[in-house]
Amino acid sequence: MENRNKLKCRSIILIVVLLIAYACLYLLISFANLEKSHVDIPYFKDPFFVSSFKGVLTSLQMLVCIVFASMREKTACVLAHLLPAFTIITSSAHMLRFHNREVIPGLTTMCVCLIAVIVIHHQISKQEKDALTDYLTGLSNRRSISEQLSRMTHSSKAFGVLYIDLDDFKSVNDNYGHKVGDEVIRTTAERINGIISSKDSLGRIGGDEFILIVNGVNRINEISAAISESLKKPIKVEETASQVYVTASIGISKYPEHAEKSADLMRCADMALYNVKTSGKNGVTIFREEFRKTMLKNAYIESLAKKYLDEKSFTFAYQPQYHTNTKTLRGFETLIRIRPEDCETVPIQELIDVAERSDIIYWIDCYVLRYALEEFRDTALKHPELILSVNASAKHISKKGFVELVEQALEDTGFPPASLEIEITEYCLAGSPNLTIENMNRLRARGIKIALDDFGTGYASLSNLSKLPVNLLKIDKSFIEDLAVQNNAKEGSAEAFISAIISMGHTLGLEVISEGVESQNQLEILKEKNCDLVQGFIWGTPLEIDAVRSLCDKTE
Repeated sequence: MENRNKLKCRSIILIVVLLIAYACLYLLISFANLEKSHVDIPYFKDPFFVSSFKGVLTSLQMLVCIVFASMREKTACVLAHLLPAFTIITSSAHMLRFHNREVIPGLTTMCVCLIAVIVIHHQISKQEKDALTDYLTGLSNRRSISEQLSRMTHSSKAFGVLYIDLDDFKSVNDNYGHKVGDEVIRTTAERINGIISSKDSLGRIGGDEFILIVNGVNRINEISAAISESLKKPIKVEETASQVYVTASIGISKYPEHAEKSADLMRCADMALYNVKTSGKNGVTIFREEFRKTMLKNAYIESLAKKYLDEKSFTFAYQPQYHTNTKTLRGFETLIRIRPEDCETVPIQELIDVAERSDIIYWIDCYVLRYALEEFRDTALKHPELILSVNASAKHISKKGFVELVEQALEDTGFPPASLEIEITEYCLAGSPNLTIENMNRLRARGIKIALDDFGTGYASLSNLSKLPVNLLKIDKSFIEDLAVQNNAKEGSAEAFISAIISMGHTLGLEVISEGVESQNQLEILKEKNCDLVQGFIWGTPLEIDAVRSLCDKTE
């Protein structure tokens, strides 16, 4: 604010100086236009000198007007148009009154000056408008919305800020192309504009992100609900004769209730949006003070993850997987670990969850692939029948370059591809399913196995499952937990569900493994249902690499 005031003060000073300079130049030209009989200065007796002198002064006048025209101050803009127009009028009057044709060159120059000022002003106005307008939708862009928020926070009038983000928009671009994605963005903007009033302001601040400033706070709930309903309607794409379905997550903050500065208002709305995203998307949330603590904690967790990556201090434990009927060792699942003192404040699963919502998960995946394969390589080479299962994030498996990352890790470590299994979750289908399946097929072609983790909790239907090139289904442990106690009220439905998953897997020619098996009752039910493999504390806790080697040697 202080810098802005300084700039404004300097602009005012410059305007005053230029205005005085123009006035002096005007007076000098007027003096030079006097009849020579009235002028008793030797040089002014010379017509060539007088003509040159007036030419120089007129050029300086023109320069002053162009400087005015290039300034952003409204006063300077008005003066840039007014001064040459005034000079043209007075020079024309002088020429007509005194029949003095010597003013014609200067008059022509000032006409050219006025035209130049108009052109410059038009170009600057166009550039300023373009700088404040989103090219795709014609809405205000981030800069324009930020400036408007800044102005509004200097008023005592309450208003609301809605941070609108389209859910899983990346899949639209991946599945239909960016041209269709652009059409979806334009249609979204049109639908929101059709809901709000002329007193509200809508802007696009990013790829699929919009900011809506609602005048007053009484209509916020009504508008947000209307936006959510409107965006649920299919968007017709004429080019492909198809319909695209999108939903939106909306975070809301209010001025001055939640914050009094524009940046803080945006931050509060962003925190509310983050809460919607982490709660399942396609919803509306108004900012609450507890969100600040969540964001601070997440920031700490992100910094902790980055610290572990920088120091290469993540460690691994390996949980055994066994064949259910024979209790023979099938392989191990890789589990990433942090130091016990850090784990007391940040459970490892919470760290992974936070990393999943940022790009940090890519680096963690790279770390696990690199160091777990290197640590387990000798065991894999000595016991080629064993499988090492490594988790990959849903975001990563659906990203270009993932297969190359795996191939590079195999090459650098010398790990046998046939001994590697990549674990993915059903949520990989929520992003770019076509690219995900392509990556999976490429991994399978290298002899790498694919396991579908947490089955029954996400997006995979029987139709989707039949398209996925997976080897193994992992039944989520939440279903196994319901088998923990005999005659549990949930045991019947859980048992039926587990039986259906096993039957489905076998029908598709897949092996099925149950994770989280801890009791004999659970084990007996899984044996009865012909579950192929089990993983859990009943037969094996996670082991460090030395204990893994000892266990493998004993089972030879």
